[in-house]
Amino acid sequence: MTHKTGSCMVAGLLVAVVAVTMLAGPVVGQHAHCSMTVTWAGTGCATAYGLIKDELTVFNHPELGEHNYTLVSADPTPPQSLTGHHTSPVHHYVDDLSFKFSAHGSGSGCVMDGSSHSTPVSVYDYDTNFCNMWNLVRFGPSFDYSVSDCLFHPAKGEEAAKCNKY
Repeated sequence: MTHKTGSCMVAGLLVAVVAVTMLAGPVVGQHAHCSMTVTWAGTGCATAYGLIKDELTVFNHPELGEHNYTLVSADPTPPQSLTGHHTSPVHHYVDDLSFKFSAHGSGSGCVMDGSSHSTPVSVYDYDTNFCNMWNLVRFGPSFDYSVSDCLFHPAKGEEAAKCNKY
């Protein structure tokens, strides 16, 4: 096989893969996403739920520039849950947000399991899905967090520098 023949075979295979992908639609997993668990040791779930609900309803932090959060649904019955959207400031991409709240420890604290999922087909999100959630909790009571299923997120201590633009 010559170099030219090999190149044609590779190009033909690439065209076939693209054609199958286009016919089948987006492959599951082509959406950037992030999951975050937030723990408020001394803040009850009613307060934590109210904080996130208020931020989704009226995000008023002009120091961060334009942000567009939308509350989609709210269930105040324990375990409380919220869903919403975040629209990115530049390209106006819409990301889906969901949050579930449960009592932590002796009941004086709260744990929130959150997720942000990009709706446009994407793989790399420049920390956006992480920042969608972190920007909602950062102005409230003291908290700790961990991330999972989150390929892109800033190192601890670098969140504000990264998330101020998202």
